[in-house]
Amino acid sequence: MLEGATGEAESADRALAALDVGAIEEAAELAARARADHEVMVAWETDLPTLPVWLETTDAMIRAVEQIVSAVRSGDADAASQAAEAFGALGDDAATADRALRIALSEGGSAMTAAPLERLAAALGSIEDARAAAEAIVMEPAQ
Repeated sequence: MLEGATGEAESADRALAALDVGAIEEAAELAARARADHEVMVAWETDLPTLPVWLETTDAMIRAVEQIVSAVRSGDADAASQAAEAFGALGDDAATADRALRIALSEGGSAMTAAPLERLAAALGSIEDARAAAEAIVMEPAQ
């Protein structure tokens, strides 16, 4: 599920790159893809406490990219410039958001593997108990 986490940032970056070469419709499609990927992540029900930090920042970044695309489409250079400045201002937040995402991925991985590892440990304990019981029976003197 977290695969979208890298997809939305990549799509937003590619949208900006498309704008740089004048591919406005491609940029719009990529911004829409980033938004769709983001909505999937927002809908994901999780108790990872750091994920909302990343979601809020990426939402702001995608919104800025969408505003840039819209302004470029309409030929509004001032609005495009303002949206680009808003996007650029998110640089510090983006670094924090990336750290939050790494923490969320780590927490999520730990949560997903904890239960199976606990079951494996319990199963190994049961095997050891059964082995010890069988050994005790074998070692018991015949009467």
